[in-house]
Order: sequence, then structure tokens, then C-alpha cells
Amino acid sequence: MICNSAVFPSRYARLALVAACLLIAFFGNGCRRNLAVLTVSAKSVTFKTGTPISIDSDLHNVSGKEIEELASIEVQSDTLFDCPVDMRDEAGSPVPETALGAKKNGHSSLTGTVVSFAIRLAPKTSITGPVQVSQLFDVQKPGKYTIQESCLVSDESSQSSPSVDSENPNPHPVKGTTVKSNVLQIAIVD
Repeated sequence: MICNSAVFPSRYARLALVAACLLIAFFGNGCRRNLAVLTVSAKSVTFKTGTPISIDSDLHNVSGKEIEELASIEVQSDTLFDCPVDMRDEAGSPVPETALGAKKNGHSSLTGTVVSFAIRLAPKTSITGPVQVSQLFDVQKPGKYTIQESCLVSDESSQSSPSVDSENPNPHPVKGTTVKSNVLQIAIVD
């Protein structure tokens, strides 16, 4: 027997073993390393009212194996929908989305034919691109805002086969890990 007094001389040691077993059972692979790090940044964090607001997004594979960013494209509009963006005002309330923002963020159905696919990312490499925030949100009011992006990534290659679905409003597969970015603070001024 593992938990006899010869191996575990104290009651506290047995409690520690039970606690460790419960933690492993509850959290599963709790020691699993992060697959990716997502970072958002901007050349300037102050924008004039009415000017385009663009930030940079960088998804970096920090794992030792290939990962996939799960994405979709709406064929009719040729628009890529990969990483939802959350924007909040200084009170913590969500900023109203544009029609494009509602689609990108999964709050409105994609229309027509939707192709889901995976963007493969080799170990220790990044994919970087701009995010046109002013196309996604109604950012007409001066104030302080926060922006955070999230991406769905997977380390299972079975996710990579493209699928076409004209009826599915949420084309992303359920499997995957959501990676959230840092919170970027910006200001919109008159």
C-alpha cells in the first residue's frame, strides 16, 4: 500500500498526497505549457477623433511544435475572421461594434459561404498583422479605452483540413485553446 506509515510517516504528508491527486484529477494536465503568446501594440496610444485606429497583433508560437491558428473567411466579402477583439471604455462597458466588428467578434452570423481553415505556425515563429480597430468599433467619442484580442489555437493537426459551410454562423471548431493578448490602453482625443 502506498500510503502506509512507513512510506508517509505523517498525516500531513498523506493529506498533501491526496491534495496533489485531487489537483491533478481536477485540472488534468495542469502543467501544460502555453502554446502561444498574443501581443497587441500600437505605435501611438493617442488618436484624434475621426482618425483611423490601427494596432499591431503578434501571435508567437512558444511551444516546441507546430501549432495552428483557427480562422474562417467569408467568401462573398473576402473577409478574414480569425481573432476576436474586445474594446471597452473607461467604465468597462463594451464599445458598440460596427457590422464588420459584430461578424469578426462572433456576435453576428457570417453570411453566404464560409471556409474554415488553420494557419500553421512553426515552433518559435510569429505571425504579425494590423488590426483596423476603427473598422470594428464605433470610436467617435473621446475617452480612454482598452483593447484585448484573443485567438483560438490548436496543437492537433486534425484541425487543419478546410471545411466549407454555408449555414454555420460559428464556423470555428470547438477544439482549441483560447490565447488572450495583453490589454492595450489607448486614448481618443478631440
